[in-house]
Amino acid sequence: MLFEIGAVSAGLLGAVAFGAGDFAGGRASLRLNGLSAVAVAQSVSAVTALLVLAVAGGVVPNGTRLCLAMLAGTFHVIAVFFIYQGIARGRVSVIAPIAGVTGIALPVLADMMFIQAVSFEQCAGFFLATAAIVLIAQGPSQDEDRSQTLFSIRFGLASGIGYGLADLCLGLMTVSTAEGGLAVARLTGACLSIGLLSASWLGPVQMAATRLASVSRESWALSSPLVDANVRNGLVLCSVAGLLDCFGQLGYVLSATRGQMSIAAALTAMYPAVSVALAVWFLKERIGSVQLTGLAASFGSILILSQ
Repeated sequence: MLFEIGAVSAGLLGAVAFGAGDFAGGRASLRLNGLSAVAVAQSVSAVTALLVLAVAGGVVPNGTRLCLAMLAGTFHVIAVFFIYQGIARGRVSVIAPIAGVTGIALPVLADMMFIQAVSFEQCAGFFLATAAIVLIAQGPSQDEDRSQTLFSIRFGLASGIGYGLADLCLGLMTVSTAEGGLAVARLTGACLSIGLLSASWLGPVQMAATRLASVSRESWALSSPLVDANVRNGLVLCSVAGLLDCFGQLGYVLSATRGQMSIAAALTAMYPAVSVALAVWFLKERIGSVQLTGLAASFGSILILSQ
């Protein structure tokens, strides 16, 4: 194993990495095409996961767990695309918490129904965490663009379902295959996102010819500090997002394999607090008293779950 770390600590570190990574990816999507942002982030994430596997000396899963890891990578790409686009064009304080509360549903229900019983205290902590995420989603109603809110809700739900299915698949890894499963998932995600990006670039024959003809102009543009500083900043943000995304999912896998999948999902689902805090700090997004109550409740749930 890479290092000895407790289930709670791994889950909390995963939450911080996920929250910061999603925020960085969302900002990158404003500077790059959505699929481009996902492809770059997933590629960086895959390289990071392979380095983690090499250092950890873990085992690559086979059979059913190999298929689960590949499914996790596929679902994760879907989730990342929707949350990047949602954060770029919607309300961070709405989409991130909705993705969080949707994402914890599948792993928690699977853990409760099929794996092991959950104690009363853990149930209380889980429901408090769920309530916290719902409260955080309640943005200020005054002067709020309803269409933007509905957009954020839809993309939050789509992203949350993707995250939930990915977490469910990775949560079924063993302790010895945690890093290996993550590496397989990230490689699958990188290959899928690059394939989708390539397909979108090819298009009809005329579009492909036009794109090939513009390669030299694009190469020159990347070297121009005035024309494409935006693009380079986007690439940097994508790289940061991919790195943090990998460590976020590593935190979840380590937490799930060392403890319970439901507890790991609830802890890493605290990442919306990080995304919202960054949105308030950098984007000056307003946060109401209800959301502050939700943030306080999230810290309370962490204390309960850490017992």
